[in-house]
Amino acid sequence: MPQTRELCGGRADRLSEAAGTAAPPPMSAVAHSPFPILNILGASVAVSAATMLAPLAAAFFNGEGALITYDTAFLIAFASGALLWLATRRFWRK
Repeated sequence: MPQTRELCGGRADRLSEAAGTAAPPPMSAVAHSPFPILNILGASVAVSAATMLAPLAAAFFNGEGALITYDTAFLIAFASGALLWLATRRFWRK
């Protein structure tokens, strides 16, 4: 059973040397940051904005007056999602 620093009160290095295994690395600052979550959020906002293209096309072909509203909503949602995704893409994790 692997022992970690939290479970054994800081003796993980001595225990892992005795067992012949390396101690687990401490968690980095990226592991505690919100950037990976913001990366996924930005991508999902951009993808959900793409679903607005169907009503946009219907409004265009039917000559509806709400065309400018669909244009604006699509552009704002897609731009904000794409910018959020681009700003946080280096923090993506598996």
